[in-house]
Amino acid sequence: METQSIPVLLIDDRLENRLLLEEILQPPDYRLINARSEKEAFASPAAEEIAVILLALRSSDPAGFETARRIKQNERFRRTPILFLSDFSLDPEQILKAYSVGAVDTLIAPFHPERVKAKVSAIVDLSVQGRERWREEKARADALEIDRTRLYQKAGEEIAKRKEIEKRWRAQQVITRALADAGDLNEVTPVILQTVCENFGWEMGVFWLTYREAPRLQCVATWHLPSVQMVEFKELCQKKTFSRNEGLPGRIWGGEKAAWIPDVIGDSNFPRKPVAAKEGLHAAFGFPIRGEEEVLGVLEFFSHEVREPDQALLEFIADIGSQIGRFIERSWATEALRDSGTQLRLAAEAARAKLWVWDIPEDHIYFMSPSPSGGSVSESLGSVITFLNRVHHEDYPAVRDALGAAMAGEKAFDLQFRLNAPDGSTPWYFGRAHVLRNAAGGPVRMIGVNMEITEQKRLEEKLKKKTAEAEESSRLQSQFIAKLSHKWRTPISGILGYGHLLLEGKGGEIDPKQKILIENVIRNANDLIDLIKDVLGLAKIEAGKGSVHRELIHLPSLLGEVVEEIKPLIDRKPVEIYWHTVPELALIESDADKIKRIFTHLLSNAVQYTPRGIIRIIEKNVPEKNGVEISVRDTGIGIRPDALPTLFDPFHPVDAGDAGNARPRLSAVKDLVDLLQGEIRVESKVGKGSTFRVFLPYTWSR
Repeated sequence: METQSIPVLLIDDRLENRLLLEEILQPPDYRLINARSEKEAFASPAAEEIAVILLALRSSDPAGFETARRIKQNERFRRTPILFLSDFSLDPEQILKAYSVGAVDTLIAPFHPERVKAKVSAIVDLSVQGRERWREEKARADALEIDRTRLYQKAGEEIAKRKEIEKRWRAQQVITRALADAGDLNEVTPVILQTVCENFGWEMGVFWLTYREAPRLQCVATWHLPSVQMVEFKELCQKKTFSRNEGLPGRIWGGEKAAWIPDVIGDSNFPRKPVAAKEGLHAAFGFPIRGEEEVLGVLEFFSHEVREPDQALLEFIADIGSQIGRFIERSWATEALRDSGTQLRLAAEAARAKLWVWDIPEDHIYFMSPSPSGGSVSESLGSVITFLNRVHHEDYPAVRDALGAAMAGEKAFDLQFRLNAPDGSTPWYFGRAHVLRNAAGGPVRMIGVNMEITEQKRLEEKLKKKTAEAEESSRLQSQFIAKLSHKWRTPISGILGYGHLLLEGKGGEIDPKQKILIENVIRNANDLIDLIKDVLGLAKIEAGKGSVHRELIHLPSLLGEVVEEIKPLIDRKPVEIYWHTVPELALIESDADKIKRIFTHLLSNAVQYTPRGIIRIIEKNVPEKNGVEISVRDTGIGIRPDALPTLFDPFHPVDAGDAGNARPRLSAVKDLVDLLQGEIRVESKVGKGSTFRVFLPYTWSR
């Protein structure tokens, strides 16, 4: 195999030196490239990878040092070694200067061939090895960058997927809550249409219902984004009705399944097409509202864009259709009960409450209660003025105004009040009533229930008193601990300060034994400060018990914030964090701030007690326990088996020199997990690492 000549660049303005070096560094071992100046050197072919630069250094012209500096600043020659060819011997200061500008060695004239070859050969070998190592490192770095890019892309896709799931879950929660809180269908339909439009990017929604007396779909509500105008299309929907299999609503009604039209302009069964085209509508989809035995109605949505079917959205929306159907059937049943008065009577009997009726035209109020033979018996209370005279004077204005507002149709009669009893007591009652009206809208009857809640109010007052006492006790405790901690810190800080001064020899020279004693003093003072911090932290947690601020939490996002906050700790150590995700980790309803504190503590511990290695965050759905589990697993120093049973105890002993106990107290973490109705477990092996598993329920309940 033919050996490739090694390219060597010579920069020298003396012809005799160039000829001499050409004679010494001959092919096939070397190929000498001559340059009379720095300018000619930079002008040499860029594709040439120079192994070594031979640079003339004159006693008459010390500019050679600056020439070397400029050459090394050139990106092409940054990694190329320079060998000075000097006509004088360099003193120590000049040798240091030669190294500082990038020279690796110096040859002093006269230049003996064997010596020149030996020097050049040695430098070339080192240069080639260095370049090879650089290429290998660069290849590894490039590969790592590619892997990192793929990881980021995957993480981005995962985050987008999780956000989509979270968005759908949030929409379902809003609709479910609206259905639970709404009094009738008219109240909830705008909320449903608005929620679907805003969460899934549609611009208009239409609500259709069927009625047994007229077996056609009729529009009961519409909603559109405030930023769009669809006046004609909205009016058309409000006027038009559909039979089975007619148009998009009839198609869904007849087929009893969802339907999607990418562009209504090209659909042959869309009677509203001319108006839709005029107002720029294109994509549409809808789904059935299912009752127990039949389709009760249809929801449809429109967009100004052409959109292809989204199967995931159609599957998700099917559950919402069933929820709305159950609500409609309950509403119809409730309305029937309300019209007959049965609902209030049944509620009163079940709650052991008194049902009362106010005959408004006759101005007569009477109580009704079940009779032993069935039916009911009544007890007269007289006029409404007579009733109001029995109301406690402090509650009189509220009861009078509530009756007036209910009569006017402004709001329902719903409040707590006291009545003056014949024995002089003032029992508490909870009252709720509904006004019945005639065809002209005038009030004719008010039917309500009164339920005595005296014992409940007494317990409420007792609870308020106990709560106030507990809060005052907690405040005094926290105040005492804060003052005590401050008073402790001052002398301890003095001990630490004087200890460091002694170690630095400010009080005179110390021998090794004295140094050990002073270091022990400093270490114990630091331990005492840590103890003070723990006491103060535990007191704060105790003071905050019962205070949980519930909100919907996407745990991977929250944990990502924790990892970002402790990143400075991670960057200082050869530690890597790996994330084991679950594609659809359930959202939970809990206290985000407290969960963040739990995992900040656990992850900080993992980083602190893992000298080098890996920390894993592992997600897990635990549906059988109605919750999720997050594990923090490290490959650190571990915990001794005999230390595990007391690891979460308050004021758990710490010995910083013992791998079995070398962890901050975890009592605060345990208290927070207990407060959130969760569980925490630990598994550990000395020298292998530890795993902390935290279980949190889907929903925190009082």
